[in-house]
Amino acid sequence: MKYLYIDAHNGASGDMLLAAIISCGADLAYIQQKLSFPDIPDLRIDIALKNRGGMACSHLIVDFPAQTEYRYIQQITSIIRKSTLSESVIAMSEKILTRLGLAEAHVHGVSLDEVHFHEIGAVDTIVDIVGFCSGLEYLNIDTVLFSPVAVGSGLMKTAHGVMSIPAPATAELLKGFTITSGPVRAELLTPTGAAILSTLGTQSLCLPEGTLVSTGVSCGTKIFKNHTNTLRAYVIDSQPQKNPLFVNDDVIEIETDIDHISGEVLAFAAEILLEEGALDVSYTPTLMKKGRPAYHLKVLCAVPDTSRIAGIIMAQTRTLGVRFIQKSRIIAMREESETVWNNDTIQTKSCNFGAIKFTKPEYESLARIARATKTPLIEIMEAYAGRNPST
Repeated sequence: MKYLYIDAHNGASGDMLLAAIISCGADLAYIQQKLSFPDIPDLRIDIALKNRGGMACSHLIVDFPAQTEYRYIQQITSIIRKSTLSESVIAMSEKILTRLGLAEAHVHGVSLDEVHFHEIGAVDTIVDIVGFCSGLEYLNIDTVLFSPVAVGSGLMKTAHGVMSIPAPATAELLKGFTITSGPVRAELLTPTGAAILSTLGTQSLCLPEGTLVSTGVSCGTKIFKNHTNTLRAYVIDSQPQKNPLFVNDDVIEIETDIDHISGEVLAFAAEILLEEGALDVSYTPTLMKKGRPAYHLKVLCAVPDTSRIAGIIMAQTRTLGVRFIQKSRIIAMREESETVWNNDTIQTKSCNFGAIKFTKPEYESLARIARATKTPLIEIMEAYAGRNPST
């Protein structure tokens, strides 16, 4: 698995994303060839090296003849389809364009067929989207991940008048994703940048584990006094799975120390966390400042669930903050099944860990029998462990 991780804490635009993937190693000449469209003759792109905040970065330059007409979504997709692009790049590009068009249609109250881009914007949009998708193809990227995104704040002038930041279409595209305002009062995330990230990417708070293959840094056109306006990208090869009988994956461990709630509230919070998809929940007694008795809460979750699970922890416990770290784990292959014992159906879990194989009953099945027969649970467990395996 090869990842492209995009650090968008400073914002992102279509041209910054394209420049970043070129900076990561996507061949400029290759992408230039992919941007050869019969309907846009003499279209050229280039990379200029800039220095922003003492850091070298790539800035995209796009050159094409003057355009005289607006272009609608249907016309833009027609231009792409008449190219020599691969089917996968065409499909990715159309998916992004459609998502962008639907967002614009929603905020303007029109149909998708009525959405259009002004003369320059149409070509820039094509270049950014098709160029970025071609870069993914060149680098053989399997998965795009991106950080929480800075959208900016304040007001901006548009063809429709003065609007607040983020632009309405940008906000529409980022529903369900984690955003921040960022360090400056200006637009930091464009609709095209939002469309590319939200269509092709999955948001992740952490870099995936693996071998760092290359990095790239790009910059936007705007220059700010105390903001570099840069975007960083990383190409990462995930670690190979060494044994097909093992499962290697990454999880997030979230923890916090709590001294202001009762055991009842904490137990309830643990139940809710497990119901909401946490992989594991544990808490242990500890001491905090001033000698106060407290609990150390630890929660495991899948990487994409980090923000959501952290929010549940804070809502249920009223803690003022949480800490998290990404960890790798190896777990046994497992398969759920049923077996009949003493005329009762027992849920079991068959586990393989290399040469080690074992089957264990689910606690709930044995606990149900213990309650029904008014027998101590430990006796049920001992009886099941000593059963004839054929029964």
